[in-house]
Amino acid sequence: MSVFITAFRAFGSQVNIWLDTATPAADGAPVLRQVPGWLADIEAALSRFRPDSELSRLNRRPREWADASETMLSSLDAALRAARITGGRVTPLVLRALVAAGYDRSFEEVARAGEAGDHATPVPASRWEAIQLDRAAGRVWLPDAIDLGGTAKGWAAQQIAQRLAAHGPALVDLGGDIVAQGKPWTVHVFDPFQPETPFAVVALHDRAIATSGTDYRRWGADRHHIIDPHTGAPARTDVVSATVIHPDAVLAEALAKAVVLQGSIAGLDWLAQHERAAGLVFDRIGRVLATENFQAYLTQTQTHTQKGA
Repeated sequence: MSVFITAFRAFGSQVNIWLDTATPAADGAPVLRQVPGWLADIEAALSRFRPDSELSRLNRRPREWADASETMLSSLDAALRAARITGGRVTPLVLRALVAAGYDRSFEEVARAGEAGDHATPVPASRWEAIQLDRAAGRVWLPDAIDLGGTAKGWAAQQIAQRLAAHGPALVDLGGDIVAQGKPWTVHVFDPFQPETPFAVVALHDRAIATSGTDYRRWGADRHHIIDPHTGAPARTDVVSATVIHPDAVLAEALAKAVVLQGSIAGLDWLAQHERAAGLVFDRIGRVLATENFQAYLTQTQTHTQKGA
């Protein structure tokens, strides 16, 4: 079998895709050449940093019904599923809090400026339930401006993997939101304290894996992109990074973020209640904690993991 690989940037992240063709004679290159265009179309609809994007247009019209594309409706529906499963810990209504914290433009620009906002904008726990989708009419109603953020990345990675599945087994890595379809694929999990060396290798088949952490997308002295809706400020947590495996890429990303927000022990205890999820956490004092079922995915590891309490 032939493996075709493509690499480019989208959603402000590195994208890497591997495609196994169905037969040695098949050519996966043509379909892979289409992927940057697919992601460009998705990003053009969902980016909050583009004033001409569909998301920006909707954010200028809160509290009224507005037309929405199928891309927007599907991505927003996925974000609402993430809000439901995390009890509102992951919500699309964090945009004002992100802006108040200083994340008001692309991360590259924020990082160069080194500025940090000093205001907090809490998000009412159930406010996401006010978002309404009318799939039949192609309309949405938003109570306030939204940011689809990580759930949009997970949704996009899942969409690309599903499109490629018609051509062969695929592995899609969209800035760390990874979807493995069609056959077992091996994926590295990295230690945030030693990022140059893989900590573990996991085998995934029709599964997604996502990592969320406070060590990434930081600016100012103590600002990072994971907002705690209850405080409206960047989360205060003992978790440096959390990795979650789940059949659904959107939920893998959302569950990982929810673990970060709750802290290492409480987060993993909560995650263990989700039967289809497995998780691994690195905390501030260097402990490596995991749900019991994470072991089933490991093919090798640099050290032993401790089970969550």
